Amino acid sequence: MRKTSSVAEILKSGAVAGVVAGLFVLMREFGQVLGRDFAREPLLSIRHAALLALVLLIGGVVLGLLARLVLSLVWKLGVRSWLEAEAVPRPARLGISAAVAVLLLAGGWTELPSAAVWWDVAAIALLVLAAYPGLARAESVAPDRLLPGVVGGLAATLAFFASVGLLLNDWALPGAAVALLGSGAIAAAAGYAVFGLLALAGLRSDRLRGGKAFGIASAALVVLLIGLVWWQRIDERAYLPRLIARSGVTQGGQAGSDAPSVILISVDTLRHDYVGYAGGPARTPTIDALAEESFVFTRAYSVAPWTRPSFASFLSGLYPSEMGVARIPGYERSDDMIVPFYWATKPELLPEVFQAGGWATAATVCNVNLTAAAHADQGFDLFYNTKERRIDRASRLANKLTGGRLIPEDLERADIVTAAALQVLGEARGPLLFWAHYLDPHNSYAPPTLEKSEQSAPDKVAGAASMEMRTAQERQKTLRAYAAETEWTDDNLAPVLEELRSSGLWDSSIVVFWSDHGEEFWEHSSWQHGQSFFEDQVHVPLLIHMPGQTERVTVDEPVSLLDVMPTLTDLCGLQGPQVRGVSLAPLLRGEVDRVEPHSFFMEALYRGGISKALLAGDYKLIYDVYFDRFTLFDVTRDPAELTNLVGTAEAPPALAGWETDLRAWTDESLALMSALVSQEAIEVSPEIREQLRDMGYIQ
Repeated sequence: MRKTSSVAEILKSGAVAGVVAGLFVLMREFGQVLGRDFAREPLLSIRHAALLALVLLIGGVVLGLLARLVLSLVWKLGVRSWLEAEAVPRPARLGISAAVAVLLLAGGWTELPSAAVWWDVAAIALLVLAAYPGLARAESVAPDRLLPGVVGGLAATLAFFASVGLLLNDWALPGAAVALLGSGAIAAAAGYAVFGLLALAGLRSDRLRGGKAFGIASAALVVLLIGLVWWQRIDERAYLPRLIARSGVTQGGQAGSDAPSVILISVDTLRHDYVGYAGGPARTPTIDALAEESFVFTRAYSVAPWTRPSFASFLSGLYPSEMGVARIPGYERSDDMIVPFYWATKPELLPEVFQAGGWATAATVCNVNLTAAAHADQGFDLFYNTKERRIDRASRLANKLTGGRLIPEDLERADIVTAAALQVLGEARGPLLFWAHYLDPHNSYAPPTLEKSEQSAPDKVAGAASMEMRTAQERQKTLRAYAAETEWTDDNLAPVLEELRSSGLWDSSIVVFWSDHGEEFWEHSSWQHGQSFFEDQVHVPLLIHMPGQTERVTVDEPVSLLDVMPTLTDLCGLQGPQVRGVSLAPLLRGEVDRVEPHSFFMEALYRGGISKALLAGDYKLIYDVYFDRFTLFDVTRDPAELTNLVGTAEAPPALAGWETDLRAWTDESLALMSALVSQEAIEVSPEIREQLRDMGYIQ
């Protein structure tokens, strides 16, 4: 019977297991960290990669020690005699230790339900065993073989994932199995070759024997980690000024001094009936003041009840199905992505039209649905998403170790967006198309002005199941927190409007204020948004201020956010593409006193079944595709939408024609969307997927 390992040997072998596991997980992430921004910002990419490496190594040591100590405890509780039996080879015992360390490390920081992640974990576990030739003969580390084994294993990891990418190429089985076996063979050969070369060259690590050296190295890693985190935090402050200077917006556009600037201000998830000027419960003096000098559209509608398709349609004047961000039957390829992520790039978007017309174009936005990865940056000379530079594994892992204290965790708050907007407005020169987007009213409702006990993050499952599953007290808490988020946003809009006035842009600009969608608070036994076309989700605020306007003009006819793009291009004398919306410019110029009646469609749910809707005057017709069922509401007489008029005497004579039109559009839109999504598979990074999950868009 072999002697029981000493504590030092257990700690050393556990630490080595964690380090090696961390190195292998690191190789899986390096391509994304270095590949995304290296050409544009090599120093930033190298810093992120170094930060990621340190976090994984330090975390690997901790988890490796824990795993090794747990195994030692298990052995002492009675499994030791079985594990130390002559029938069980030592590589098997070592494999258990390494596998536990890898599973702890990879499982704690990745999405375990993902099949791809489990394949990575399995491959890494096998390669970790290959990196332990010295441990097959002793409980402690064999230094003369450790370093060659680790480097050889890293080479095998790189070879494996590189060859998978080259050989697999989305092959169907059994081609995929052949490609994976081939990749494994290539990886094994590469790792063994590197190990042999380094061993022959005499590369050793005898100096790692001492615990003192190990302690000094660990302390140095921690110090370096903290230094890199602080460097990154300080560099964040200089990033936007560099971006502004590089974009050229400081030079101004070439459209001419008499061309108006266009200022777009959007607030995510802002209900039409919560702002002060509409009689809502929130205190919104900034928005109210804007309304007093704007055209106030009391019946403005989004074409979709959630962010991605709403903005894709707003900026294009086309429907979500024409922009590739609607749903079609059978598209649900996985639980992680229920709807397409990328906007279509072929249509000419609003900023592209203005850019071609000589306007400088800039945007400071937030929300993972509005990133360059989603193609939301089309046509912008300067596009800055306050959170996008945080979509990297390095920063998130660093925050896990530092408790979020060294890197600000929430970069989508209104004060962050306002600070960025003020920097751009202070440097940019007109004529300018500028867009600022605020996210705060989006769930969860946690404004800094409220104590944590007053903040709210309702459970989506309970809220969607039934109103009775939530107490009246909880519902009131949620409503108060949502109103507070709206007020916090309004407070942070004030400096932006003050900047417009002090800089002279106010009197020479068209200012558009709107929301992409609303929010349901159990009015129809659900909460949040994205699951219906009820008024609380698609009826949105819309204000348009014209240059020199000093009075409020109320417009009660229904309009669509699709109408904004042709309106702006018309007002600025630009030739835009063919769109679905209708220009409101004659009304804004005073040439007519009312909006001509026009109907429009709505689509792009992301929860529930597939439905389409048609708004025609006072009536809203909703078509459930799966159940082939129509629902009709008179939203003027029945604003709560409680009475379905289909099949009743109150149904208008035009209903049959509306049903025909809505069926025809359903067939057309599904065909359009099918053609777009069939062109390529949709994949997003784990970081973007995690943010979408945090916001409630995926499970």
